[in-house]
Amino acid sequence: MFGSDPERIPRKISRWGYGREISQWIQDLDDPAPRLVATEFHGIMRHSTESSLDEALTATRQAAASGQYIYDTTLSRVAPASSSNEYRILIEGEEFNYRHPENLLAKFRECLANTPAQRHGQLVNSSGAYEAPYGFLTALSQLIRRVFETDSKPELTFVYNSKLYTLGVLGTRRIKDSQLRSDWRNAGAQQVSRVRFRCFNTVKKTRTDFDLWLPSSGSLKGIPVRILHQPRWWLRLQLDLNLRGSRPGSTQ
Repeated sequence: MFGSDPERIPRKISRWGYGREISQWIQDLDDPAPRLVATEFHGIMRHSTESSLDEALTATRQAAASGQYIYDTTLSRVAPASSSNEYRILIEGEEFNYRHPENLLAKFRECLANTPAQRHGQLVNSSGAYEAPYGFLTALSQLIRRVFETDSKPELTFVYNSKLYTLGVLGTRRIKDSQLRSDWRNAGAQQVSRVRFRCFNTVKKTRTDFDLWLPSSGSLKGIPVRILHQPRWWLRLQLDLNLRGSRPGSTQ
């Protein structure tokens, strides 16, 4: 769950979203290492096509005036033989934010179950384009684990919305303790590294770089406490882990 803090949104431009990926693993009797057999990603995000701040302000005013808030939804499945995706639009008459997402997420789950998809996609893995059925979040979690295990720069191939991507590590550097928030340190994030990742779309030949601040020990080990990303020239995002009301590592 990520988004703007409703109490701090400049000019009332609220953009937020939710992503959940389920991965299925099995363990063969003759192989101690579990094997990934499928992933499924559920995602919803506030619709946004703006290319400038002025367009974002205009879209925000129009949504408020019309009472229609548009969300893009995706369901992306990856299996060894093929992958598929479904796209739907969800229109709501009230505005939600990441602090109060419950009603929207319930409608999102209902939409996936009962509303026909507006668009479909499929990728057949006949030529072995991907070795394992990684989705983005599962691939990212595996790379994070490998960052702490080796000094190399690992890379994996994953599938999202029936398109092939590669995800790799560009570099790692240590963050000074003085730059860490006190609530992170109190939660056990004493040693944090800034890891730069590159996501490459093999279809469009475009790349997306982002940085994760990752604790290497304690209860927050491997959980990003900060995400840095600049998706557009006029928009730079800094997403900080909000420990209020969340319990990393718990089952809830």
